[in-house]
Amino acid sequence: MPQANSNSLRVLVVDDEKSIADSLGQILRTQGHDVRCANSGEDALELLPVFEPHVLIADVILGGIDGVQLALTAADVLPNCTVVLSSGHADTSELAERLRQSGRRFSIYAKPVPPPVLIDFIKAEADRRGRAIAPPR
Repeated sequence: MPQANSNSLRVLVVDDEKSIADSLGQILRTQGHDVRCANSGEDALELLPVFEPHVLIADVILGGIDGVQLALTAADVLPNCTVVLSSGHADTSELAERLRQSGRRFSIYAKPVPPPVLIDFIKAEADRRGRAIAPPR
């Protein structure tokens, strides 16, 4: 497995289903990224200022602090952190409206998000940030 390097992005994956968070984390690690996983919004809030992720990928429905509140807090604490929200509800229009009212723009995907979609998103984010992505070994 490739090690995180200076060209990798720091990615925080948050899902209350541990297997989902761990699987996605493993997939992103194979792409050369430095990944941390959290299984609650509260755990993620503790990691934000310490880990300082470039990208936050969070499920919308979490116990306690939900993914939207986590995303809003992340945007305040780390304004350069790109946020991706995933929702198990097919209709994300209510979620999009809630975010629009907050004045924030986040990427929203319906679950399950195919790993290639997130990999492509992360690659595009790395390119946007001017970072090279190390190919998997």
